[in-house]
Amino acid sequence: VILEISSQFLIFFSLFSFILAWTFISLQIKEFRIMGLSINDSVYSSLFFFLTGLHFFHLLVGLFLCCLFFYGCSFPVKK
Repeated sequence: VILEISSQFLIFFSLFSFILAWTFISLQIKEFRIMGLSINDSVYSSLFFFLTGLHFFHLLVGLFLCCLFFYGCSFPVKK
């Protein structure tokens, strides 16, 4: 019974992480389109694009791993 509860929490928090990552990515793309900042403007803009791009890449990898997790959970367990 404890194993079932922990797996439900794992699925819930994985889904929650997926939603948060998807929200960040969509808002960041919207911000990049609206913002008039260029990567060549200043050190701040270069650092901003580097850090948000690094975070963006980190979230893409995490979303891919979450998708693999949900894909693997969709098949029945063989005993």
